[in-house]
Amino acid sequence: MLIFSVISPPYQGGVGGVNTTFARGLINFAFETTLSGKNYLRFLQHCQTQNYQINLIYFWLKNPQLAIARVNQRVASGGHNIPQDVIMRRYYRGQKNLIESYLSLCHTWIIYDNSNFPTQLIATYTPEQQITIYQPETFNKIQQINYE
Repeated sequence: MLIFSVISPPYQGGVGGVNTTFARGLINFAFETTLSGKNYLRFLQHCQTQNYQINLIYFWLKNPQLAIARVNQRVASGGHNIPQDVIMRRYYRGQKNLIESYLSLCHTWIIYDNSNFPTQLIATYTPEQQITIYQPETFNKIQQINYE
């Protein structure tokens, strides 16, 4: 599987890079996104027409303050910063887009609660088993999130 961070230097990031690099042929690839935008929707729909199977792994956090704290830890370790208002916006939009747009594109999906260690499995979807919910309260919270 190819991960964007290990692709050769000429790779251009973002949706444009994904489109030109991977949609040329059936190769396995993965990418990381907050799902806060809908930029990948058209691309993933195109991938479906090219016989790709879309498998999503989503790591959920119980509140945006956890995301802010993790960014602060990353900054303290020399990583890049993201403004708090951007983190908040991405947190809510990502969950909204997950439920309203991205899950329906997926052949399979898995949602984990990454708020604590160890990570907890929330729900899965496969064509054979349909949706299996392991943490009903958490799954309902994700579906009914207050999209600020």
